[in-house]
Amino acid sequence: MQKFCTIFCMLIAGCTASRKQPVPLQKTIPATVSNTANSKTIPAEKSKTIAVGFNADKIASRIKDEIKEAELVKSNSGIHILFDEQPGKTQIFYGYGTFISVQGREMLNRLSVILLENPGVIIKITSHMDAGNAASDMGISQRRAKAVGDFFMAKGISPHRMMIRWYGNRQPIEKGNSSASKSKNRRIEIIIFSPEKPLGKQYRG
Repeated sequence: MQKFCTIFCMLIAGCTASRKQPVPLQKTIPATVSNTANSKTIPAEKSKTIAVGFNADKIASRIKDEIKEAELVKSNSGIHILFDEQPGKTQIFYGYGTFISVQGREMLNRLSVILLENPGVIIKITSHMDAGNAASDMGISQRRAKAVGDFFMAKGISPHRMMIRWYGNRQPIEKGNSSASKSKNRRIEIIIFSPEKPLGKQYRG
């Protein structure tokens, strides 16, 4: 009888121990959930960084599609968009004028849409003239640069994103006094860049 009681007590103890086994498993659940949560937040942060980054290829491709009249150059300093006054091309300004043409407004409006879609980029507007009178060229260059900047601001682009510079005839890209050279030097250059991420090798399109 004593032996029977001993065996019966051992069986009861074994059943009780088997019922308590799931308890340690419950303690591991919070750790698993925590690790899963952490693994989800890391990709989210990376995707946010990529979203606000400077995708130069994507922006350059969009500009090429939307503004076929402009010459596009991509280098380490940014995406350069050149609007010169060569015959046969749509021009922002004509001759030595300082008022944006109707066609010029249409081009700049298309560009402003792209700039608004990429709020993380900086915009540098530069105005250049041909080899004429230095004093008058500087004045025309200044008014042209400011006219383009004012146009962008009217479209909702913050002035804090813009740098406006004018150089008169100090930075020609074509030598000589021919009409072709002068029309090439009279130009507006708009440079799009991000100070946080340099671009790759130079690209022309």
